[in-house]
Amino acid sequence: MRRRLLQLIGERSPGLEISTGLATRSTLGPGTIILRPAGGSDDAELDDLAAWLGEQPGVEQVARKKSALHVRLELEALRAWFCDGWQEEAPADGESPKAGVAMPEPESPCSLGDARRQCVGRAIAVLLGEGVEVEVAEVDTRHDRLRARHGGSVTLENLLADIRDDSILLEDRTRSEEFAEALVSYLMTHVPRTRRLGIDNEIVGQKLTELDEILAAQALAEEKFGATSPHPLDLAPQGEDRIRAVVGLLESAPSVRASARNQLDPAPVNRLLRLAAQAVEAARDDLPDGDPLWLASARTLEEALGVVAPTASHLAPASNRS
Repeated sequence: MRRRLLQLIGERSPGLEISTGLATRSTLGPGTIILRPAGGSDDAELDDLAAWLGEQPGVEQVARKKSALHVRLELEALRAWFCDGWQEEAPADGESPKAGVAMPEPESPCSLGDARRQCVGRAIAVLLGEGVEVEVAEVDTRHDRLRARHGGSVTLENLLADIRDDSILLEDRTRSEEFAEALVSYLMTHVPRTRRLGIDNEIVGQKLTELDEILAAQALAEEKFGATSPHPLDLAPQGEDRIRAVVGLLESAPSVRASARNQLDPAPVNRLLRLAAQAVEAARDDLPDGDPLWLASARTLEEALGVVAPTASHLAPASNRS
């Protein structure tokens, strides 16, 4: 949708160089686009551009913010512009995202520090298409039930066993080996690789719940896209904002992935995955069944899982696990 907006501006002012971004916070609401003239711009020129944009079809509101403009699109334009651009760049039907690059397995028993280096290295290899050596901070196990259960020292094998054991962490569900491995990878990549990672019983349980919610959001998006009985789009203002939040996160996914590649750090993708899953779940009753945004959501969640929790990308959500 940002590219479409730049094309619109380019038709009016072919020589004007403008950078775009998505506002993390704006008085215009979620999904707001920020326009910044490259090299600065005088007030009169920016005011003229704001007035012109405000009159264009599909533009709902334009607000002047110092040396930038905040642009809010009408909801139908927002959805259409995003979906048109996304479908042009999306993989063809049947084409799967880039497969993960295999990494050497550490010797057993494996320390949590070694496990983190392995998980981060694998995620970076998926992002780059090749393995590189990077520095990764250590893992600290805090004094609590997790550490006490294992006599003061926790290995990767201990952590995997705890995740698989339904009596240790949460609820009465047996966890598969693939889920346990995915959770460890998700846990190990959720903070920047240069920051020490603290692990205890509470954080493992929290990340387990998050991964369940992510898998449920992915399943929801796939189910909604494949539905054949669409309902009309008839929204309250809160529902419109929930859809705008989904579009904004999906629109940001390529930039987040590029940032993760440049930083050699999967943490930005991990954060996007959590936020996108929450936004998809929040919009479950707002978006019509069969809407292209459901497919974009499912693909975005799958690709992010492929980076930070590769063995989870095809698991069933928790409610279907036995």
